[in-house]
Amino acid sequence: MQICADDMREKILRAGLVRPTLGVRWEKRFQYIEGSGFELTVGGVYRPNDSDTPFIGVETRVLPEVAILTTDSNNVYDLDPGFYLIQSDETIWMPTEWSGRVEPRTSYFNAMCLMGTSRIAPGFQGKLRCALEVAHPSGFRLQRGAGFAAMVCYKLTPGGTDPYRGVWNGDKITTSGVERGY
Repeated sequence: MQICADDMREKILRAGLVRPTLGVRWEKRFQYIEGSGFELTVGGVYRPNDSDTPFIGVETRVLPEVAILTTDSNNVYDLDPGFYLIQSDETIWMPTEWSGRVEPRTSYFNAMCLMGTSRIAPGFQGKLRCALEVAHPSGFRLQRGAGFAAMVCYKLTPGGTDPYRGVWNGDKITTSGVERGY
């Protein structure tokens, strides 16, 4: 069952489901949860090193090193065509009885940008990451604190749920050398 805006607000207040760093338009975003999705904002933009060859195996994985990009004086990233990682400003504390997913904003498609998103496992704690492919030949300008996606949450059916035990809790953007692959 998809979580409604009122239940999401209650989890934010009582359990700290979402914790912002920048606090951009926080009150407005808290009061107006569009439909049932909470707006996520850009906290950082990263560029993977394209000379590193990624590997994902059965037991291990190695991902490219990344460089954090800087903004201009207006907190705007100037992105050339290519692949980037966006990290949310918000830290998520997903309850073990909920799961979630990240849905991209339509404006990005209209700006010729494609976004790769993922699910949010029960018990996940950390910042969310999405892939951004800038396809517009002139590039794309993105301001830090701008909305990029919505987090939609679901209540799990009663029963045992194994909480997230993966390597992506926290603010992690890539692996540090070889890591476990499962």
